[in-house]
Amino acid sequence: MHYIRFLKPPRLLGGRRGNAPSVLKAKVTVTTDLGESFLWANVDLVVELTDGTGKRVLERGKGYTWKGSEGMRSLEVELFIPAFRGKESGGMLRMLVRPKEDFLAVENSERILGDSNEHEDTGKMGCVMAVRSMAIEIPSNQSLPISTTTSMAERTFRFGKSEIHIWEETGESIARHIWYACTTQNTHRDAGLLLSAYLASISDPSSQKASPQFPSLQRTLFQKDLKIIELGAGCGIVGITLSTFFEKQISQILLTDLPEASEILAQNLSPLSLSSPSPNTSNSNPPKISHQVLDWSSPLPQNISETKWDMVVVADCTYNPDVVPDLVRTLARLGEASAGMLVLLAMKVRHDSEMVFFELMVQGGFVVLEKCKMALPVLGGGGGGGGEDIEVFVFAVG
Repeated sequence: MHYIRFLKPPRLLGGRRGNAPSVLKAKVTVTTDLGESFLWANVDLVVELTDGTGKRVLERGKGYTWKGSEGMRSLEVELFIPAFRGKESGGMLRMLVRPKEDFLAVENSERILGDSNEHEDTGKMGCVMAVRSMAIEIPSNQSLPISTTTSMAERTFRFGKSEIHIWEETGESIARHIWYACTTQNTHRDAGLLLSAYLASISDPSSQKASPQFPSLQRTLFQKDLKIIELGAGCGIVGITLSTFFEKQISQILLTDLPEASEILAQNLSPLSLSSPSPNTSNSNPPKISHQVLDWSSPLPQNISETKWDMVVVADCTYNPDVVPDLVRTLARLGEASAGMLVLLAMKVRHDSEMVFFELMVQGGFVVLEKCKMALPVLGGGGGGGGEDIEVFVFAVG
């Protein structure tokens, strides 16, 4: 899967004289989840203006082509903003950058999981995920010089009947945190996205779509008064998906990460971001979802060590072998006070050194109850086709 990202977030530049329209400029790129490689295939993109909510398109889009086959690494985009558009939007506008072709768009959980039959001929090509900027204020006097930027961007996912809104950081150096620790990469990761789509798909027990089946995981998720902790939560998409679709079962869910992730987690757990109701309940008694700093190399905070956790969630946190020993020790400490605790792990294996995680888990007394591979098609992968696998494991203390 590839992601459109703002290297330079949208900047609003005012008309220099008279009634000249303002222009919204940005620089985008199209990369893999960690930003370690660019999309080398050619893809047509559309840049559109939306209102402040991001739901209503105000202006016919402007087309651009990402020329990956020519080695493109970034693309400058811009849109002119007529004065009446600023007034029509209530003074707030957003930039949406998306793939032109619908079959490349990531619209719902079925598309992520590869269950959609809408585009059978192209369904295995992979996806390109759209991005929306934060709302930008349009001043009433557009002739004034303006230079307004925003440092976060939004992605929207439709899982079942719910819409999940997740914010992430923008910036020039997308890959600057790749090898420091998984928890400092405050953008989306493929394993977390696919795991979120899968969890949403199994939230309805009557649904026949969920595949593969994880009996131990599903039994746990449909128990009452669940307490769940996520390690290396990043943007928080997995924990937010759980709190949305298993609202009746979960009494507490805690998303943890290093201090660098606190700002983006606070944004994604704000009431405005969590406004989409769950399809499974009236939302009268939502689960307690919160975030907290947790360094795997430090002792567990008292509130965490004294809680009996039913499940620990870890998504794409094993690609840095330097932090894996601390991760496994943290899992072992959590399990000491939590008899019957499950560990739900999703990962995309990037290099052989990640296998040390499984060796350390065995040494720590964990056993694999269930596992599977889920295919993730990649546009242009493997020299013109192919894809990657996301592996999902359910562990228990042996």
